[in-house]
Formats: sequence, C-alpha cells, structure tokens
Amino acid sequence: MRKDKLRIALTLFVICAVFMAAVTVTANLIANPGFQGSEGMLPSDWMIFSGALGRQLLFVEDDENPAQKMLLIDDPSSSHGYGLRSAPISAETGKTYVASVKARTEQGGSATLYLDFWDRNKKRIVARTASHTGHEWQTLSASMEAPPEAVWVSIILYSSINAEGRAYFKEATLLESSPAAMWTDDDVNLTASEGQLDYAPADGSVVATNPPSFIWIPVAGAKGYLLEYSTDEDFAPEKTKRVENIDISIYTPPELLDPAATWYWRVRAVDQAGDWSPPTISRAFRIAQDAMPLPLPPLDEVRRRIATDHPRLFVTSDTLENWRQKAQSDLLHRTLWSQIRNQALTASVKPLPDEPPHCRPGGVRDINLWRQYTITVEATDDMEVLAFAYLMTGDPRFGEAARRLMLHIAGWDPNGATSWSVNSENFMPILLKLSRAYTWAYDALSPEDRQIIKDVMRIRGEAAYRVLAGRPYESRPYSSHPGRMLGFLGEAAIAFLGEIPEAEKWFDYIVRIFYAVYPAWGADAGGWAEGHSYWTSYINRALAFVDALWASTGLSLYEKPFFRNTGMFKLYTQPPYSKMGPFGDFYDAPPSSAAGSVMAHFAKVYDNEYYKWYADQMGVVVETGLMGFIRLLLHPPKQIASRAPLDLPSARHFPDIGWVVMHQRLGDKDGIQFMFKSSPYGSLSHSFADQNTFTLEAYGTPLAIPTGHRPWSGSNHHFQWTKTTQAHNGILVGGKGQKIQSIDAKGDLIAFLHGKSFDYTAGDAVPAYDGLLEHFVRHALYVRPDTFVIFDDLRATNPDVFSWLLHAYHEMDIDEEKGHIGIDAKTARLDVQLWSSHPLTYSQTDQYAVPLDEPMNKPPQWHLTATTTEQSADAYFLAVLKPAKPDVRTPIMAEKLSFGSGEGVLLKDRNTYTTVLFQTAEGDLAAEGLMATGRVAAWSRGSSQEQKEGALLIGGTRWTSDSGLRLTSTTEVDVELTVVSSEEKGEELVEITGTVIAPAGPGAKDFDVIIHLPKISEVVEVASGHTVRESVFENGALRLRLAPGHHELSIKMKR
Repeated sequence: MRKDKLRIALTLFVICAVFMAAVTVTANLIANPGFQGSEGMLPSDWMIFSGALGRQLLFVEDDENPAQKMLLIDDPSSSHGYGLRSAPISAETGKTYVASVKARTEQGGSATLYLDFWDRNKKRIVARTASHTGHEWQTLSASMEAPPEAVWVSIILYSSINAEGRAYFKEATLLESSPAAMWTDDDVNLTASEGQLDYAPADGSVVATNPPSFIWIPVAGAKGYLLEYSTDEDFAPEKTKRVENIDISIYTPPELLDPAATWYWRVRAVDQAGDWSPPTISRAFRIAQDAMPLPLPPLDEVRRRIATDHPRLFVTSDTLENWRQKAQSDLLHRTLWSQIRNQALTASVKPLPDEPPHCRPGGVRDINLWRQYTITVEATDDMEVLAFAYLMTGDPRFGEAARRLMLHIAGWDPNGATSWSVNSENFMPILLKLSRAYTWAYDALSPEDRQIIKDVMRIRGEAAYRVLAGRPYESRPYSSHPGRMLGFLGEAAIAFLGEIPEAEKWFDYIVRIFYAVYPAWGADAGGWAEGHSYWTSYINRALAFVDALWASTGLSLYEKPFFRNTGMFKLYTQPPYSKMGPFGDFYDAPPSSAAGSVMAHFAKVYDNEYYKWYADQMGVVVETGLMGFIRLLLHPPKQIASRAPLDLPSARHFPDIGWVVMHQRLGDKDGIQFMFKSSPYGSLSHSFADQNTFTLEAYGTPLAIPTGHRPWSGSNHHFQWTKTTQAHNGILVGGKGQKIQSIDAKGDLIAFLHGKSFDYTAGDAVPAYDGLLEHFVRHALYVRPDTFVIFDDLRATNPDVFSWLLHAYHEMDIDEEKGHIGIDAKTARLDVQLWSSHPLTYSQTDQYAVPLDEPMNKPPQWHLTATTTEQSADAYFLAVLKPAKPDVRTPIMAEKLSFGSGEGVLLKDRNTYTTVLFQTAEGDLAAEGLMATGRVAAWSRGSSQEQKEGALLIGGTRWTSDSGLRLTSTTEVDVELTVVSSEEKGEELVEITGTVIAPAGPGAKDFDVIIHLPKISEVVEVASGHTVRESVFENGALRLRLAPGHHELSIKMKR
C-alpha cells in the first residue's frame, strides 16, 4: 500500500513537473525593464542610441505603477529621431527572439520598437520593427529568428525621424520564443499595428481573384504556420484544405476554389517543436462571379521552368535567334535596335567611372554627396546596354567592354558607399543591372569572372533580402524603396538561380509577395496612393519583373485585378491634358511621356482602346530605349483603335486609396476636373497630410492647387511645408493640421455617388488630426455641370479656432464682407462664396512659412487662410465654388439656408434652381421645397420648358419635393436620380436614370424603394445592373424590391 502511494506521488510529481516546464515563462533578457536608476542618471543596462539625457530622453514615473519608470522621448524635430538601446546580449543562431514594449504617443509623436541583430563587429545585420501613433497604450511586439551572422541582440526604443511629438515606453521585454503551450487565443487573434497588414480576406468580403491570397498578422515566436480553408464553417476534414509548413504570413493556393461556395479560413502558429497554437477566429468570404483565376503553382515546380543556361531574363537560348531576326525585321525594330546599338558603341569607349563617394561622412547624410548616385545610374545603364548589345550581336567589342565594366562595378565595396544602408539609390541599380548584364553577357565572362560577380551579388542579394524579410515586407510593406526593390531582387533570383545558393530563397519570397501583397500602395481598384510621379516610375519597374517572370516561367501577373485596373486610375485622375497630378510628391508635374509609354503597353496587353487614346494624346507610338525594345519583342505590335473616353462615366472613385475624381466630361480638355482625397494610407511615404482636401482644374488651368515643393526628400521645406496640411486645401485647428509621415493619420472615404445631375463624396478625417478633432466630415457635392458645394462639419476636442485654406497660382481677390473669393487666370476663373458658423478673418500671402531649402525655378503660389474669430468646440464652413471661362462673368447666385437640423444653400443659375441641405443635428432636412430624412439631400429643377429634375439622398429613407417627386426606402440608402420628361408621337414619356446603393455586407436583406411621380399611367421598363426581385406599379407609385448592393437604374414610364 505504501509503495502504491509513493508510486502515485512520484507520478503526480512528474506530471506537474512536465506541465510546469511546458508553461514556464522564459526569463526577460532585459535586465532593467522598468528603467530603474538614480535621478538624472542613465538607467543601468541601457545606452543612448541618439539624443541627450535630460533633453530628448527623459524618465518619468509610471502613473499605473509608481515603482516603475517610463521612458519619455520628447522629440522636437521632424528631421531627427531619438532613442534608447538595451544593453546588447549574446544571440544564439537559430533561436527566435521576441521583443515587446508598451507605448503611447502625444502631440503628433511616433513610437517604434526595434528588435536589432548585430554581427561580431556590432554592425546591424537586420532589424524587425513595430510602430504606434496613438494616445492609448498599445503593446508593440517584434520577433525574428537570429540569422547565422548574429552575435548580439538588443532592442531600441525610438521616436521617428519624420515626426515631432512625445513617445512613452514602459515594460520592455526581450524573450526567447515561447512554446505553443503558452499561446492563448489573444496571442493569435491580433490587432494590426501602424503600418501592418490586417487579416485578408476579411470576414464577409467578396474577393476578386480565385483563389484569393491569404494574409495574417505574424505571431510572435512562431516558427511557421498551418492554414486551413474550408467550405464548412466547422472545418470538417473532408471539406477542408490544410496547408502545413508555411514559413511566412502569406499564402496563395495552387488550385481554384469553388466560386459558388462560401469559404471559411483560419490559421495556427507553429512553434520550433512543431506544436500548434489555438486557431485564429474563422473568417468567411465569397468569390466574385467575375473573379480572375490566379492560382500560384507549387514554387518548386515554377523554379523548374526557369532555364538552367543563359540568357534567362526576358530572353532564353530558345528565343534568342528569333529576337536577333526581329531586330532586323522591319523599320520599327531596326530603328529601336539602332538606337540601342549606338548607345552601346558610345558606352564602349567611355573611361571607367570612379566609385561614388560615401554620402554619410560622420554618419550624417550630405545631400550633395548623396546626389552623386547618378554616377552609378549612368555606369549601370552603360553596363546593361553593352551586355545586351553583346547578346544580340556576339560582337566581342561589346562583350569585352561589358565584361570590363561589370568587373569594375563588382569591385565596388558592397558594404561601402554603394550599400543599401549608405545610399539605396546606389545599391538598387547595381542589384538590378549587374544581374541582367551577367545573364546577357554570360559567354563573355570567364569562369573566374563569373565567380567574382556571383560572390558580390550574393552579398548584395542577401542584403536586399534582409531589408525585405527583416521588416518583414509580407506584413509591413509600407516603405517606398523596399517596394521598388522587390522586382530587382526577383530578377537577380532568376539570373542566379542554381548558381547562388540563396537565389532560390529570394525567388520564392518575391513571387509570393507579388501574388499576395503587391502593390503596397493600392489594391484591386488600381489606385496608387503615392501619387502620379511614383505611379509612372514604379509601375514601369514592376512591369519589368512581371515580364521577366512571365518570360521565364509562364506565370502572368497581368491577370491581377490591380494591373488590369490601374490604367483607369491614370486615365481618370491624370488625363493627358492635366496640368498637375495630386496627391503626392511632384504633384505639379503634368503627365510625362513615360506615363504615355506605360499606357501604350497596357493598351497592348489588355486590348484597351482608351489606354491607346491616352498614349496617342501623349504622342507615344512606341516606347523607346532598351526596355521599350524588350517589351516590343515580348509584346508584338497590335492594331488597336484609339477611343476617347467620352462615353465612360465622368466620375470614379478608387476605394483602395480613398481618391475621388469628378469630371465635367472625361476626355474633354476644355472641361472641369475636381479631385478629393480621404485615404486609408494617411500621410506616409510620398503622400501628404492632406486628408479631406480637394483640387480643381478647369478649362486648361489649375485653380485650387496643392503647394510647396521637394528640393530633396526630407528637406525642411518638404517636411515642414509641402507635406503639411497648411500647404493644401483643407482645415486647420488652432493653426495645426494633420500628422505627417504616418499611415495612422488617415481618412475614410465614407460615400461616393455619380449621376447625371449630381456627384457626391464625403470623407471622415478625424484620425488624421491626432486628437485635435472629435468629428470632421467634409462633404463635396458636384452640381452638374459647373458648381461645387463643400460643407465642413467640425467638432474639436477642445474649443479652438478653425481655418479654411485655399491655394492658387494667382493672387486672389477677397471681399471679406461678402465672403467672396475670386481667382483670375488666363484661360479660367474661379468664384468662391464662403460662409461659416462664426465670423471670419482673411489673410493671403505668396510666401511659404518654411522657405525653400535651395532655389527652384517654380512659379509663385498664393495661400489664403480664412479663420474663425472666436474659439468654439463646433464649427462649420460652407463653400460654393464655380469655375468659368474668363469671358463669362456670371456671379454666384447663392442664398445661405439655415434650418433646425442643419445648413444648406439655394443655388440659382439661369433656368435652374438647386437646393442643397446638410444635416448637423437630429431631425429632418427641410427647406426651399425639399424635405428629406437623411444626412444630405439635394434637389435640382429646371424651368417648365426643360422638364428635368435631379434628386440626391445620402444615408436616408425619405425624399420629397414640391414637384411631386417622392422616394422612400425601407433601409438607409444613397440615391441619385435624374428625371427627364419628353414627348414622342403625342405621348408624354418619363425616363428615370440613376443609382441606388444599400449596404451588402453579411446579414444584409432585400429592401424596397418606392418612387412616386405625379400623373404616371404606366411603367414601360425597369432595368438594373443588379438584381431586382420584384417590380410593382400601383396607385401611381413604383415599388422595387431590390437585392442589397449597387443598382444602376433605368426606368421608363408614360404619363
């Protein structure tokens, strides 16, 4: 009996010991996580990364735990960052380290956590980051397996090089990865932090590709992941696909999914022992009927398609002879080839260039030394064209000149002046063009030459991979230069596959990124959040990899919805006749010939007549240069008609980036173009702090413009004027605007509607103001054909003054008493009538608050500020903008309307009256013959001769006018209708066209819309682009039972 009791006790002890081992929390490797230390002294086990103790770096009491302290970084600069580093400790290769800290910010600050790995010389190998901008505490975490070269690991608590303000940190930890037994539901069901991709497909979404790519938030300490997707919400094994051994937080299936099914997906983290975490919550999605097939075959199969000999990029040994023949086949090919050959002849006699200078002597960037990256650009261009000329001709002159220049550039220190960390503009051309030159001039190189190049490209390729994987890009893709470099590393991977051991890893990573994540700056709608200059240059570069991948493997990324739609982004938001390209760096540049070349290429790929028209308007017949010639060979000329977009809808929104454009008539250069932005991308990268701002061009002239310039990226003028809200047509609160350089300083495009009578959009920009505002919705209504009404509904966190901004290339005439602003230009004028909830004081200047850093040949810009004269918590601005040709001097005829629940305006224009009403408080909208239940309502009516009226209702259920036109809905809808009466063969006909939109998310139900017009005797036809369940005409009213979603209605009636 005693032995049995002892045996039981020992068994229980072993079980407890095993259990305790499974859940033992690994020790915090940060020796002083609470910043304990003597007053005024640096806490032990911490070291200054940048800044000064007692100035930028302060230690204050933790309000929640007085026994501990917090790090406060008081950052006064928008061009420098400050931080603290933990004492480095030994890192063990292969172990996963997890860093975390609690952080919050104030006054526009930014908080960033770095998990930083050093080599034996204490030089950074790679770092993982997590950031936060917000007033509430948030736990930042970053994890990574120590790379082979890692000797030391530490964390850095940092502010931001781009933002002023305060950042608080507390409870810092650095752990070795925890076992799966410790993971809880909260550890795997995560909230995306600043700059991090969220779970996709989102729950309830409809995806545009079949299959979709799956994206999830990385789990700290995870060695890998297990993904499940199923047609059964309980994930029954027979209906579930399980994918194991996924090493990064994205996955694109190799097979098509059943498009008729509802799909569910979830993911588990896997630890180093192979044990699983609990699953994430299940998310449901459906596949659109017109979804593009885009499976990604197994990558080992894809790699086997790549040639093992050379050349490999764009052309192979199987297609080379055909290329050589085509180069001599007709006048077009001969002309382009002759240009390339002449460039190669010139390059062959150039002296070897000096290695570019180090642009960071003493660790600080010298902009003039940085700009000498042009040495590298010219040298690598020459190297590339020489190698291609040798490939096409076999001429030893070109081969020897290419070899000489390749070895010379390969001799530049890959860790020196041309490294990524010193000057990425030097690094990237070498990565790309030495790869091309290697595979094109392969036969001109000796085995020893090839080894020299492979050795240096292994270093450069691994450096590029560490930059991308270290973010990691699949989860944190919002950085411009890493995004540009993706295709460059992809081409390097193809060129060196099987010759550099790591090239297989590079290839698999880049291909998965392009399928699942690319582009970071847009999505299926085709938008590009960084603006037009970067659309042109970055799309051009990305398409090179798209073609390289297609030519070497047969995989076509042209099927991605983004690439299919992004030409429409260019066509709508910067047509060929535009004089500017909001909203991003270099906004003041019109479309370039390079943009025309991209559109010409898209015209061929997609047989698109509108894109061909764009290219023709830009004077682009064919793209010249080396890549133009390569594209001509890969995509032979086609006979594509050129078609002006006059028949396309004249307004469009790009929900992926939060942009709206409204044209008087798309394709008419003698017309009007209004643009509005409220973007989920915030003010990051090449974007501005310009949420809820607008621009206006009319009759060939920019009238309401962005302002400021970019002497160089990060210059004082660029960061302290051009990127700030004060440089744009927006709102200031107490003289302050939105936070710059932050993806969290975002807007939300909450509505868009296009019709024959009205276009409407609205944005919510509260997050962009970093706590200054509790409410800010800007409504923008286009009353066709030539009037815009803008209403700003504002509520500040604390009472303050508000400023309404307008910028132009011309000095403005201001009548303060009447609230009138006039802009006169050569081919256009703009009249503005401005009202506010409070009296306004006006100021105007042609000077920048922050001067240009260096002289620039730019025209003057004028800046108007209209500021409320008294502080208040609530305010509004109501503006009417009317562009016209200079010889048309019709003043704005507008009467301000105030009613119990809101504000509005009555517009009078020739034979048309328009009532526009905005809700600011509870209650119906009612004034000037219009009554509605909703957030916004408008009614236009012509004279008895015109017999036309327009109706607009936003977020409402009822709309009634004195004409007898009535509309009701059983759910909140957005509606725009145009009613036109006419007479034919003695019969009075009525045609109603327009849009009805009701939310179509999970749980949405069918709804009824009832339209009443006086004296209707018969309904002839009802048509919609969506599902009409039922159509009934009775008692003089038409009742439509509609499926949730977007309806383009066409209704024909008789009186």
